Amino acid sequence: FGSSLELFASACRPHLLSVDRMENEMRPLVEEEDSELVESMLESQEERTQHQGTRWSGRARFAVLATTVAAVYLLVGATVVFFTGSHKVTDVDAAGVSVLDEVKPCKPWCSKEKHSDKPWSQKCGWENCHGCSQCAELPEVPPLARTPYELMPCTGSVNTTVDLTEGDYDAIVDSIKDALNNLDPVCTVDACPQADVSGCILRMAGHDFMDFNAETKLGGSDGCTDMKEGDNAGLDVCLVAGTEHGFELYSFYQKFCTKVSLADFIVIAAEAIMSFTRGIYLKEFPDRAAMDFRSSFKYGRTTAMECDYSSHRLPHPEKCNDVTKVFVDNLGLKWPEAAALMGVHTLGRASIENSGYDGWWSDPENSRRFNNNYFITMMANGWMPERAVGGNPLKNQWERSNRAFDPASQGKQMMLDTDLCLVFSTGNFRMDGLSAKDHDCCAWAMPFHLVSSDIDVINVHNGGEYCDRDDKTVVDFWKTLPIGEDVFNRQLHWDEWELTSGARSGGTFRRMRRECCRGCDRYIEGDCAGFNDCGSVSHPTGHAFQAVKAFSLDEDFFVAQFMTAWRIATSRGHRGLRRMTRT
Repeated sequence: FGSSLELFASACRPHLLSVDRMENEMRPLVEEEDSELVESMLESQEERTQHQGTRWSGRARFAVLATTVAAVYLLVGATVVFFTGSHKVTDVDAAGVSVLDEVKPCKPWCSKEKHSDKPWSQKCGWENCHGCSQCAELPEVPPLARTPYELMPCTGSVNTTVDLTEGDYDAIVDSIKDALNNLDPVCTVDACPQADVSGCILRMAGHDFMDFNAETKLGGSDGCTDMKEGDNAGLDVCLVAGTEHGFELYSFYQKFCTKVSLADFIVIAAEAIMSFTRGIYLKEFPDRAAMDFRSSFKYGRTTAMECDYSSHRLPHPEKCNDVTKVFVDNLGLKWPEAAALMGVHTLGRASIENSGYDGWWSDPENSRRFNNNYFITMMANGWMPERAVGGNPLKNQWERSNRAFDPASQGKQMMLDTDLCLVFSTGNFRMDGLSAKDHDCCAWAMPFHLVSSDIDVINVHNGGEYCDRDDKTVVDFWKTLPIGEDVFNRQLHWDEWELTSGARSGGTFRRMRRECCRGCDRYIEGDCAGFNDCGSVSHPTGHAFQAVKAFSLDEDFFVAQFMTAWRIATSRGHRGLRRMTRT
């Protein structure tokens, strides 16, 4: 077939049928197996060529015939294989060209007990479960809705909220909080219902506003995102399917859709989620700052029924520069605000069946509490690359690499490139970036970033552990240093302390690296060979390192920055938003 194409192209390049067009014209032949149509198509092609004033040479005719026969043979073979369950025919690829895709074999985890609450009608939509025998028995399902507006239709719904009182806002928030409160509050390494639902709703709200285009002014929190885009996979689970622990946002929207636009409703729903999960945390730490969304909420967002402009505008999890493009350039946030907004990753987790990534950002219990644990987790642990997550070479992430960390008992924890590049880079400059796919390094930071004479994050908020070790000798040393000591002087104190305490120079440093980086005190042999630190552990050079450090040390500061960032992000693209009237 390839030789025929080359012959065809060389003889009649100006009039060459595109491969996708030929395949589309040949598809009926595969279905009807009518040889007369082959001759008809060739005659039609010759007539079109003669009409254009160009005569075909004998060699060209032969090329057309050879290519056509090869295409028929290829398509017939592919169709036969398709119906036997080994392959499928995909209409078009990203470039609009018809292609043949291999159906991936059924992955063992598709049938695991932890997915038993999800019906096969849902699991068969996951790429790695297409090939399961259970999927062949399912009836054909209607195509996925393109937008949330199509996914959540409501009779008499308004596109723009005309009037909203504080009582209306409270009614929406309370109904969602009640539903969350009825979910099982127990978190295990495999499941945490309140965290799973919270993460899904916040993901919907975030994907809604992250498509804002600063040049065209399109997008933003308009209740619209491309539901067929891969980055939005799994959102329907908590929106309409009801398979995310029985929670379905659609049922709540139906109660308010005649007064509140879907665009406003999604923002309010996200605020209800954050208020509820913040409340869980405040029960244990009542002196921490509350999150008052109601006093600053403004209504009047118009729901977009279509949003082709939304496609391919979400930040790519493995492109650090996308954080700059989406959060700073388009949404207009400052770096501390951008980092604060990323703090929503404290809630929920990533799953292979949705995003293709796998693990919790925080530990399971903290994943249902809105706090600053995301930042502490990033700073108080080591992270090393995990490539081809779930067997997919296009999905790469960072896994918690502490030597004493046990994913089986503590829950798998991960970070994406876009998370860690807030703090780390591979060199001494911010533009060096960080990539789990390309960089063999361990991302970790010295403990003095989290401990000082007046603030002790490690003991107060991290169980006294640094890289999963209770190393009080190291932690207590940093607490003895005078307030205001800069990093350079702290390092001098460290070197002096190591010598006077009888430790071999550099021994304590290597001990910390060994605990944070899978036992690699030096990167010279075995599994450690070829690795290095991801930039400086004393002076990390990520864009938002200082902000992440500040958020780890001062949670109230994080909350203040987040509230500002949330207000800006959810308002972009809208004019004339109004404050609610009192009831």
